[in-house]
Amino acid sequence: MTKVQCTILVLLWTLARSEEVADSWMEADGACNLQTRMQQTEENYVSNLVDQFLEAPLPSPNRNLTSENPLIFLHQARAAGTSIRKLISNSSRNLGLKAHIPCYGGVGCNDLRLEGEAAVYAGNFCWADAHRSLQEKGAKQVGCLTSFREPVPRIMSCYSDRLVGSEHVAPACMADLPAEQLKRLLVERGCVNEPFRRFSECQPNSTVSMDDPKGRQSAWQNTLDYMSQCVPIIVGRQVSLKVAANYFPQLADAIWDMKSLAVNRNTHYLNQGECRVPDTHMEVIKQLAQPETVLYEAAVKRMWQLMLKL
Repeated sequence: MTKVQCTILVLLWTLARSEEVADSWMEADGACNLQTRMQQTEENYVSNLVDQFLEAPLPSPNRNLTSENPLIFLHQARAAGTSIRKLISNSSRNLGLKAHIPCYGGVGCNDLRLEGEAAVYAGNFCWADAHRSLQEKGAKQVGCLTSFREPVPRIMSCYSDRLVGSEHVAPACMADLPAEQLKRLLVERGCVNEPFRRFSECQPNSTVSMDDPKGRQSAWQNTLDYMSQCVPIIVGRQVSLKVAANYFPQLADAIWDMKSLAVNRNTHYLNQGECRVPDTHMEVIKQLAQPETVLYEAAVKRMWQLMLKL
């Protein structure tokens, strides 16, 4: 690639106007390292956003759940969300709190309406839409709770539960699926980037999985901005339950009961018997999990920030 061609590519991506920019993006052998520079720039951009996320004000505790001060639990797929919703539903009923939790308490499983009358909501809501809707209906303080699970096992669990179990589009043994087809199905069927979906765009496929740089940047910025307003439960880390119970003490019993939850063990594709997951397939999953891993690690750090404030 010539310097002129590299200059054009740089201009298209950064809207730069100087030939010196292209000079700095040329390798010694004359090759244009635009892709490498784009990756480095995006990594720096994301790193800065994570720093801003960790510097953002901590959310305020909600010690009196009402329709004016409700709680929303954002259910991230394959992160113990179904069990958590059941615990929250039972606790809300025992406390006499009006709850709107799809699949529980007579609420339809596809009923994601936010009518502003409940003190507790739990389901596959998206924070931006839910928060705005409840505020428009008179809510003064909307609390946010969600659960994070390590991304690689979460994605593998989605493969087993969704692709194999409910949608029947993949073989039970992951090794029987070509690696490229595995990647395509995991993206197209919404098994990747789940936190972006709950906090950024409420779409089947998060914008962060697309090729558009502006779409990715918007997804990162919105997701980390909204995440800063939420209390994270880290699946498998009981210390995060202490944080959540302190922030929402009325639901403390339900939150502490979460310590006994056992997440999906993914028996459809464990490395047992004749079914072994090839390294090529694990590499595909790890690459797809990279953006979510950044958010997971940020959520863990945020949890410790909240813990130190108790």
